[in-house]
Parts: sequence; C-alpha cells; structure tokens
Amino acid sequence: VDTNKFAEKIMHYKTEDVVGKTIKELFPREASIGLIEKLKESFLTGKSTAIPLKQYQDDRITQWVENYIFKLPSGKVVAMFEDTTKKRKAKE
Repeated sequence: VDTNKFAEKIMHYKTEDVVGKTIKELFPREASIGLIEKLKESFLTGKSTAIPLKQYQDDRITQWVENYIFKLPSGKVVAMFEDTTKKRKAKE
C-alpha cells in the first residue's frame, strides 16, 4: 500500500514501483524468510511478531534483514524491517 524513503533505499525500489505490487512480485524469494506466513499470523491473531535475522537473496539484492510485523487498530498489517548487512560485515 505504501512505503517511505528509507524503505526505498533498503528495497532498491521507488515508492511508485511498490504500490499495487504483491510481496511475491517485490521479493520473489520471500519464503526463505517466511514473511507472508508471519504477516498472516499477525493478521489472524492481532499479535505483533518478528522474524529474526536472516539473509534474503534474489536476483536483485542480497541482504541480512530483521523484520517486525504489527497489526494496526484499523486492521491493516504493517511490516517494518532493518537491513543489518553493514553491521554483520563489520562484526565479521
């Protein structure tokens, strides 16, 4: 539905390229981190959830991400994520 400038930087997409697309269109290998399953879980239970640090990789990007998912009072589900690739490389 929407995104912000920070998400554009992490996802390597402009907002106008994201709106109206499905998660699978944007992240074809989302199953490797279980994003859709966690979105469904949060939607059905109303509880916030998280996906711990995992590597996501497709033909466009490779990055280490942590995801946080919340259900808003309006009923919409929001996914927030942090690209932790630079932190991970610094630790290595």
